[in-house]
Amino acid sequence: MGNGDTTAPSDASNAGAGDINVQPTSFPPVDDQNAVPANKNIEFVLDIPLQVTVQIGSTRMLIRELLQLGQGSVIELNKL
Repeated sequence: MGNGDTTAPSDASNAGAGDINVQPTSFPPVDDQNAVPANKNIEFVLDIPLQVTVQIGSTRMLIRELLQLGQGSVIELNKL
């Protein structure tokens, strides 16, 4: 909503969805035969930086509502 656009989204559940295409996937069963042995030294990967972004849903709140949240508060999210 920039550049003078004052119209609100018609459906709040689609707000911010953009051109995201989400598709279900399936993974093969886990096979213990291909597991890495416990004595295999993989400590060299422990210090590799990694960026992780997780978004499980979204919602809109007033700042007043946000400031009233406390430990254990539950926020209902819209599906992505």
